[in-house]
Amino acid sequence: MDHTTGSNAFKVRRFAVLCISIASLFVVNLHAQVYTSTSTVTVTAIVVDPNAPVVVPPPVSGGGGGGGGGGGGVPLTTGSDSAVFKGLAYPGSIVTLLKNGVIAAETPASPNGTFEITLRNLNPGTYSFGILAEDSERRKSTLDLYTVFIATGVSTVVEGIFIPPTITTDKVETRRGDPITLLGKAAPNANITLSIHSETELVKKTTSNSSGSWLYKLDSLELEIGEHEGKARSSTQQDLSLFSDVINFTVGTRNVVRTTSTVSSPVKCDLNNDTRVNLLDFSIMAFWYKRTGFPIKVDLNADKKIDLADVSILAYCWTG
Repeated sequence: MDHTTGSNAFKVRRFAVLCISIASLFVVNLHAQVYTSTSTVTVTAIVVDPNAPVVVPPPVSGGGGGGGGGGGGVPLTTGSDSAVFKGLAYPGSIVTLLKNGVIAAETPASPNGTFEITLRNLNPGTYSFGILAEDSERRKSTLDLYTVFIATGVSTVVEGIFIPPTITTDKVETRRGDPITLLGKAAPNANITLSIHSETELVKKTTSNSSGSWLYKLDSLELEIGEHEGKARSSTQQDLSLFSDVINFTVGTRNVVRTTSTVSSPVKCDLNNDTRVNLLDFSIMAFWYKRTGFPIKVDLNADKKIDLADVSILAYCWTG
């Protein structure tokens, strides 16, 4: 089919839409689509005729105040050998895209939480992409991983990404009988499901407000004395996110407020508990790579195997 802008023609030779579902890792190419399901992601692969010119719309003349015009520029038509990622995070968050474990781009989410990131001029091949969001309180979401095959002359658009919520608690330890507050950020006006792991799992529900903030006060009398962990996921009428990272807390005999330092510690990727992520942690992961019987902590994305996805997460957490 032909798309015409003015007297210039932009020719598309083949158009394929693959509607797939993902857990936290998937492979995209033009020939296969076998995946497990959590949230629906639409992958659009456009193969462009290499002999056809790419249309760049002429600059649109505007009124005064042209001093900042150079920074805005004219949006270019997405070229071949590129990947575009679109989805929903939280208002005020910064969305980070990793390519093979290295930060490739960052963008702020819009006031309604949507985001779009484009990577251009990619060499043909298979890439491991990771996407996460950091909310306004510097809390980070889990890292969602996607393995994408980029072919020559193909622009791949990955849509429907739904970033899991962030989560923390107001206290590290709560005196039994006092409430403990779980809170975080999510997509605006989303349903939040909390899973509290105890002797018997507790499931609680709340909603986020228009700015994406959510909060739930839990009666600690529902929990026994000891260590507990909680996690959250968000949902809308169209999507269901993966679970957030786990937050640990204790029900005991005193109240201990959670501080900024305790929010980020211990590090998820710190496999030897030395508060660092370095070659020692990498050696532990390398030992268990594609083996069975590994400790649960080494499986960073909880998919019951140790593979490139876990290595990518470890690379992102690297402190040296």
